[in-house]
Amino acid sequence: MSAGILREFSLPEHTDIVFLHPEPPGWPPLLARNRQIVESIPGRSKSRQELLAAARSYTERLLGSARPPPAGHIDFCAVTGHQAIWHHCGILAKDFAVQKLARTTGGLALHLVLDHDIRDTAMVLPPTDRDRGLRFERVQIESEQMPVPLEFRPPPPKNTLETFIQAVTKTTPASLCGQTWPKCDPLQSTDLSRFANIADFITYCQATLKDALGLGSIVYLPVSNLSRTDAFAAFLCSIILDAEAFAAAYNNAIDKHAAARRGTRRPPIRKLTLDTHGGLIELPFWVVSTDGRRSSLHVRTANAGRVGIGTVSTELANLDPAWLSKNPSRLANTLHKLGHFLRPKAVPLTLFVRLFLADWFVHGLGGATYEPVTDNIIREYYHIEPPAFGVATCTMTLNTRNQPPSPKSPVAQLTRRLRDIRHNPEKYIDRPTLKTAAVASLIGSKRQLVAKATDRSLPGDARSSAYASLVAVNERLFEYARTAADRTERQMALSHKNALSKKVADYREFFFGLFPQQRLAKTAASLTFDESE
Repeated sequence: MSAGILREFSLPEHTDIVFLHPEPPGWPPLLARNRQIVESIPGRSKSRQELLAAARSYTERLLGSARPPPAGHIDFCAVTGHQAIWHHCGILAKDFAVQKLARTTGGLALHLVLDHDIRDTAMVLPPTDRDRGLRFERVQIESEQMPVPLEFRPPPPKNTLETFIQAVTKTTPASLCGQTWPKCDPLQSTDLSRFANIADFITYCQATLKDALGLGSIVYLPVSNLSRTDAFAAFLCSIILDAEAFAAAYNNAIDKHAAARRGTRRPPIRKLTLDTHGGLIELPFWVVSTDGRRSSLHVRTANAGRVGIGTVSTELANLDPAWLSKNPSRLANTLHKLGHFLRPKAVPLTLFVRLFLADWFVHGLGGATYEPVTDNIIREYYHIEPPAFGVATCTMTLNTRNQPPSPKSPVAQLTRRLRDIRHNPEKYIDRPTLKTAAVASLIGSKRQLVAKATDRSLPGDARSSAYASLVAVNERLFEYARTAADRTERQMALSHKNALSKKVADYREFFFGLFPQQRLAKTAASLTFDESE
């Protein structure tokens, strides 16, 4: 089975197939064309060397010498990335794509770890009840999920780690993580020093599973590490020194993107605040304090020829543009001494990576929706044709969808029936009981009370009194219909349980490690860029 073609950026209906855009045979020639576009960008070669060295260093530190990252000259670099959360199979498909493309072209596959984002690190599991019904269960790896970027959140302590792995492997013992994690020495050891933060830990856990799937040639680079390079400092400072023109190009790119997407439900990316009169310009970067608080970067230009750098309300540094131009790497040091870091938001991150690191970048469905903004910026601000990029995704569910669709849940119908039993219990009382004098008397009283409560010719207090009596009579009648109500409630509970079980079975965002290795490997094998494979 070959890879699927993603003709629209929407979730594919079929499972266990990697879907790509553009068509797989077009990726290698487009990659070669990208090289021609970006090779003339000033500083790109030096920047890429520094970034690849940073990725090798991080990967070796995290994964150890047992799997040293590739070294030497790299002809092609295929890049993807995601937040350091438990990746579902749609995210894993991006790693499949860059690794297969790198292997086909003799290049390198690199995964960006977006550790500068604030994300939920809990894993969702699909435990089975005693009657084999499925449900959702959240398992925490952090005792407290602080509302700060992942890079500032510590790795789990040993006892929490053990509890977490036991919960995952107990729920899915035959899964890839159930088979792999118990064999990883660092996960059994008391020495967790290789993990500087929670992002390191999650990246390590996922890298061990990718190794088991044959993706061991991927190297990793956290955005926090990328942001400390001279290459990123030069990129950032060039934007700061040209803040007004860049912000205008950024906003124009968003306007074009919004116009092209008019009528869709997804909102466009927020435009930057651009106050040219007051000299205050917002840029799409984060200013992050040492305790993880984030604010948008603002540049002040109306200040005697100097450049003010800070937040919308606080100027952190006031610098000479000439000094900043000659010493871009010192900007980070200057802010660090003041207790702050700089990190890119989504668009400038992919902009930097596509221009200064990647020969081919692979997005998922989410990133692909905003990447036209990046394309517009490359055209209008850098005056070059944007390099092509790819999109990859895959859906895997516990339900393989080889079965016919289950009938529609009758919950709504049962809910209406239960309401009717409450309001019209006499319709659900069995015949022998209906014939008893007590029930017949109650039904007769109810008819009379209904007539009074709805008779507009009677005074309001008389109708209200009749309605109150009607409620009391209805409650007494309901006791005779209790059997029908109990039966309906049991049917509703079962329907709710079946609906939940189906929802769990059809959920596409379960962690890829919860699926069997053979199934994942078979899905990976469906992807090829080389017809000879």
